[in-house]
Amino acid sequence: MAELDLPVLLTSGRYDEMTPVLVEPLVAGVPGAEHLVFGESAHLAMAQEPDRYREIVESFCSRAEVGWGG
Repeated sequence: MAELDLPVLLTSGRYDEMTPVLVEPLVAGVPGAEHLVFGESAHLAMAQEPDRYREIVESFCSRAEVGWGG
């Protein structure tokens, strides 16, 4: 994963089985990767916090486009 040369956003929920301890090696393994924890969700933040999830993903995509010359 260290060879990835693209924007990466990892998400998980506060009540997710993918705890920050498990996600951190993934984040550390991808240069520039970001991790966001949704405070009111388990594994399906897109269903449990749809408005906030959409806002976060749209913001990430906008920043990624700018960073990639889009």
